[in-house]
Amino acid sequence: MHDHVHDHGAQTLADGGARLFWVMLLNLGITLAQVLGGLVAGSLALLSDAVHNGSDVVALVLAWAAAHIKRRPPTEHYTFGMKRVEILAAIFNAATLIGISVYLSVEALGRLQDPPPVSPGVVVALAALGLVVNTASAWLLGGLSHGDLNIRAAWLHLAGDAATSAAVLAGGLGMLWLGAWWLDPVITLGISVWLLHQSWRIVRSGVDVVLMAVPPRLSLEEIRAALREIDGVRDIHHVHLWQLDGTQVHFEAHVRVAPHTTVADTDRIRDRITHILRERFGIAHVTLQFESRLCAA
Repeated sequence: MHDHVHDHGAQTLADGGARLFWVMLLNLGITLAQVLGGLVAGSLALLSDAVHNGSDVVALVLAWAAAHIKRRPPTEHYTFGMKRVEILAAIFNAATLIGISVYLSVEALGRLQDPPPVSPGVVVALAALGLVVNTASAWLLGGLSHGDLNIRAAWLHLAGDAATSAAVLAGGLGMLWLGAWWLDPVITLGISVWLLHQSWRIVRSGVDVVLMAVPPRLSLEEIRAALREIDGVRDIHHVHLWQLDGTQVHFEAHVRVAPHTTVADTDRIRDRITHILRERFGIAHVTLQFESRLCAA
């Protein structure tokens, strides 16, 4: 027996697509400006911010594509549809950032011993512009980031960019006023460490979904205990709990009932199980197999 409730809480694809388009456009513009400015100023911190912004453009393109592809209906070949496209895109986005962060860290460490002078005025101007653009972009995507791992990954990119732009701005002011050229590689290292931490969290979450791990917010033992308290349930076993994508949680189990349990009683038990799973644990997709004797499987 199978029961499910579709989630219509997310904003419409049209609204999300429009926001993603404007965010992509804004980030493409600031990326080009910071690349040119970083080369002119000789600032590794500004270039790292530009690379981060550039990765955001790629991330946002993938997020936009995944948002469309995941809504394709199931087929005979893809019976669950294409919902895990967003997970694969999120893992790719985060893995790319990990590689970029490692590269920037190596470059920054090389500059620490003998930091070259930069043009702090250019750094300050473009970092300030980046802060405004990234803050606006993160705000535009903020309402779409809840429950969607891929959009959340893109939002983290943008929120991280706002923070890194603020750090680069502070460093640029320090170099402008104090001539402290060492701030450029130090800020680059700080940005890289932050990116590594956030990206690893996204990769770990995405891999957990792909490997069908139990969602971190749920306890399998707590669910078993709650269902075994239902009148008429003798045992519940062969329990499987996983996420299909960033929002949909699926549950399946074998439910042992007493011999000669009527169909009406089985329906009552099924309804009670699905109600508890939906209301107490937020699980809307439920598949149950009823049996009256020990299962050999």
